[in-house]
Amino acid sequence: MKKFVMIAAAMAVTLSLGAAVAHAQSNRTVVSIVVNTTDDDVLDVFNGDLDGCKAGTVENGRANVRFTPRFGVFTGEKVFTCAEGVGGFTVYLTATFDYNGAGSQGSWSVTSGWGSLAGLTGAGKLVGVVTSAIGIDDYYSGTVRI
Repeated sequence: MKKFVMIAAAMAVTLSLGAAVAHAQSNRTVVSIVVNTTDDDVLDVFNGDLDGCKAGTVENGRANVRFTPRFGVFTGEKVFTCAEGVGGFTVYLTATFDYNGAGSQGSWSVTSGWGSLAGLTGAGKLVGVVTSAIGIDDYYSGTVRI
């Protein structure tokens, strides 16, 4: 009987862990954000489909730009502030960009969230499309969880 109780308890723990993992995975949300990035002193703006933060401004946090013989490399923070004034989030971005105007590509991950987005996590890919001599539209796609 004691063996049966131990097996039943182990199965209950296994099932509850499986349910917790399934619940955590089900809270993931696909997100798409477009940032109109310009090389000037004006704050960049974004629009997207993140619940509670559909639009706002973006500015560089701590960042580093390196120039190699083949391409440039941006590594650093992008700070997103929601237009609704309810919060925001910071992502760490690593991207390479072409000197011939072909755009950029990279990856991002959420490092922090505040206000209504406190606890936000997520990651994804970035593709940048050149729009002018000083502008690029950065397309962020990935998944997030609050």
